[in-house]
Amino acid sequence: IYHCTHCRYTFEINNHTDRCPDRCPDCGKLYSVRPATAEEVAEYRQIRLEISREDGIAADCVARK
Repeated sequence: IYHCTHCRYTFEINNHTDRCPDRCPDCGKLYSVRPATAEEVAEYRQIRLEISREDGIAADCVARK
């Protein structure tokens, strides 16, 4: 999990390299990405959990129609 120091975007990458990306996928700033801190990782995971819960609720509502 990585974090952009320019736009504060925290993200995961799906490749299997140990190399930090050179560019932020959100703002495109070059050399502003670093590994996320433990606090940023925890916040990222909490947000992803909330999104997956909301997606589950929305899917359940659609299935009931």
